[in-house]
Amino acid sequence: MKMRISFLIFAIFVLVLGCNNNEEHSDEPDFIGKILEVEDKKILMDIEQGNFFDKGYTEEIILSYGQSVDQNIFEQGKEFKVWIDGEVLESNPPQGRIGKIEVNE
Repeated sequence: MKMRISFLIFAIFVLVLGCNNNEEHSDEPDFIGKILEVEDKKILMDIEQGNFFDKGYTEEIILSYGQSVDQNIFEQGKEFKVWIDGEVLESNPPQGRIGKIEVNE
């Protein structure tokens, strides 16, 4: 019985930690870029500056986004600061998921 209670407490603890949405991002974005195209929850962006150049990414990237991102701010030619969530897929062009995005003013 004690073993079951211990396991249940551990499972709840792991579940709560896994569902934590309070992701913190660095002060500096991964890159700044302009939107080239928006289509079906994906954005094609031209990378203009940022630490992505240090990682070998120099041209375009395809970004996907979830419901937490306000897609009404996206328009072709607009410049954004972008923080990537997770890994970047090594495709051509590379692909990543938006963790945070802000209009670059």
